[in-house]
Amino acid sequence: RLGDWIAIGWNGAALAARFDQHSFRARWDDGDETTATWIAALDADFQPPVGVNFRVRFCLDNSQGGASGDVTPQLQYSLNGGAWTNVTGASSVVRSYASPNVADDAATTEQLAGPATFVAGAFDEADGALAAITLATTEETEVEFCIRVQTAAVATGDTIDLRVSDAGAALYSYTQTPTLTVSLAQARVSQIAREVVG
Repeated sequence: RLGDWIAIGWNGAALAARFDQHSFRARWDDGDETTATWIAALDADFQPPVGVNFRVRFCLDNSQGGASGDVTPQLQYSLNGGAWTNVTGASSVVRSYASPNVADDAATTEQLAGPATFVAGAFDEADGALAAITLATTEETEVEFCIRVQTAAVATGDTIDLRVSDAGAALYSYTQTPTLTVSLAQARVSQIAREVVG
């Protein structure tokens, strides 16, 4: 049967799930799960706010020819091409921060128009980690993280890459990975402008 060929390799061994980070989009922490303002276009790198909350949403899919399985999302960052480091409530460069707009573990809705059938994911504002999400083949989910770039840990010109791992292990593939380029002066200007408008 077709389903058997999808789940079993040519040598008879069961295939593992093949999760892909399909897309991402950044937004301000200024609204609920659906109304917060986008910072940049879909899959567009951006200059991050520094010292204030912002959020990044990722679409993860399991449509790479593997089997059904669980993915346990853990946000990670890499500063200037360095080692991947888990984002937590105490991490040094990118840190999880509580949102006044969305509760921790709140369910997500589909907003990034991924390539597969949507399954609700979750929102994190505590420790960069979410509970396991089960994805059958040809299913996708969206997860969102509320974070801050720590002012004392970065300088203008630094780059920060973000990715979702599976409990610390790399996913099967990364179609899109955001790169944030720090500009402390521009971050301050943007924040002042938002305070004036707000």
